Amino acid sequence: FGRLAHQPDRVESFSRLWDDLAAVDAGAIESDWEHAYAEVLGVHEEGDGVLCVDSRDLERLAGADGLGPWLDELVRRVDGRPFNRFIAEELTAPLGMDNTYVGLPKGMEDRVSPMRKMEADAEPNDYSTTFSLPVAVHSVVPGAGGVASAGNLARFYAMMERRGSLDGSLVLSPETVEEGVKLQVEGIDQSLGAFAQRSLGMALADERMGRSAGNPLKTFGHGGAGTSIGWADLESGLAVGYITNGFRG
Repeated sequence: FGRLAHQPDRVESFSRLWDDLAAVDAGAIESDWEHAYAEVLGVHEEGDGVLCVDSRDLERLAGADGLGPWLDELVRRVDGRPFNRFIAEELTAPLGMDNTYVGLPKGMEDRVSPMRKMEADAEPNDYSTTFSLPVAVHSVVPGAGGVASAGNLARFYAMMERRGSLDGSLVLSPETVEEGVKLQVEGIDQSLGAFAQRSLGMALADERMGRSAGNPLKTFGHGGAGTSIGWADLESGLAVGYITNGFRG
């Protein structure tokens, strides 16, 4: 989001960018981009299909898949481009990530490996089956519907580790990267039931990733739902992309 055409201040409220949202949800007036990036934006249903937002509601912490539709619409409101086009033009094309999509183009289904459970009880909600369906793979779902190769995932984290540029292409300013990987919130993640430290969209010092031998907060990244993970370490210069279709709980 660092290259949005009219980049909002990250503490600007949703309602100022999405003027008809406040008419549905008064709580959105106090909810801002910073809470969305740090994944501490409570998104819940109040009945009749009406979604409400409460940035102070950590008991109902929403993960990236819950926030995806909100961020998709906000990119459209601020930049004017659909999310998948924005990602393609601002991120994947400049970095040469030619095997990365949010919303797989038609005709490429045979290049995607369906997810498979590694244990019978790996996931009671059958997430892996749902997101292996063609309709899900082709849908634009920010935060949950990305398709990529391990090499492409590693290139993204290499760009972040190099403070916004890779192979001569500047994608983010060094200042944006530094702000993006800085500790913003820590505590019990109510969706995982475990202690977590978060920057603006990244997990920090997570033992499921590699951890720096020095300052653990210099290691940042994010995992997929039971499968893939990507991370980088600012002190060692290492960037990793690991992708598997084996779903583990």
